[in-house]
Amino acid sequence: MNLFFRLTSKSSPSGKHTFPRGSLIRAELRFDAEVCERAYFYMGNDERVLLEREVNAERQASSFSCAYEIDTSTLENADGLYFCHFEFISNGTRYYTAFDESGRCYAETRFVNEAQLLVYDEKYAPPEWMRGGNMYQIFPDRFARGGNVERHENTPYNDD
Repeated sequence: MNLFFRLTSKSSPSGKHTFPRGSLIRAELRFDAEVCERAYFYMGNDERVLLEREVNAERQASSFSCAYEIDTSTLENADGLYFCHFEFISNGTRYYTAFDESGRCYAETRFVNEAQLLVYDEKYAPPEWMRGGNMYQIFPDRFARGGNVERHENTPYNDD
């Protein structure tokens, strides 16, 4: 099944998933299917689902398209990282949008992952002490490995 997904706004027309606060973001999905009984759009953050809406799926030749517009000025805490996906039911089967490592959208019959979008304050100024510096955010849980790790010669290790 072929799928096409994108997030756009006037402030970010190229499809990048970063948007200034106050943007009107359009989430669009197009998919090849003979039948579409229902379609839904979901958006949330790390804490909870913020939007859960049934959307109209319009037939176009041998495919369907649906869209939902998000007004970021109506979000509780507008700045931050959000996640979104579509779900649709075709021939009695529920499909979820999912994304591979390159960001390509595909259909899955179970929830796998979601698109990410970042809403930011254009007027934000970093603290003076940070000017000209670099900040790194490290996610130790992303580097966890099970079992023994192969040790390399001539490499210092701290076994604390």
